[in-house]
Formats: sequence, C-alpha cells, structure tokens
Amino acid sequence: MLRPLVFLLLLSISACSADSPSGSSIPGGGTEIFNGTDLTGWEGDPTYWRVEDSVLIGEITPETVVDRNTFLI
Repeated sequence: MLRPLVFLLLLSISACSADSPSGSSIPGGGTEIFNGTDLTGWEGDPTYWRVEDSVLIGEITPETVVDRNTFLI
C-alpha cells in the first residue's frame, strides 16, 4: 500500500515543482518546494504525512486506516 502513495507523492511533487510561487529558486530554473526538514508550506493530515531523514513519508497503518484518499499538497 505504501508504494502507490510514494509514487503519487513523487508524481505530484514533479508536477508542481515549476509552479510553486512560495519556493526558492534553484539552479537550472527549477523551484525548490521542500525544505528537507519539515512540512512548512505543505497541507496534509500529519496523521499520515511526516518528514523523516529529509524524506516526505506517507504512511497508513492498522491504527490509522483511512476511509478516503488523503493528499499532501
């Protein structure tokens, strides 16, 4: 179950990276949208989303089962 979430997360990051007005400019004309530390600038339920070792993690456990999709935007 985690693999589809990671794929969707990476897909949404790559789709939004050029359109983020709040991110800082990076070499090559891209826009940085993740600071590698926390979820500043992102909206999502922290029950399912967190940052661990500079990686965005989406996780559903038996204790945090969802009845609908959850997104980090």
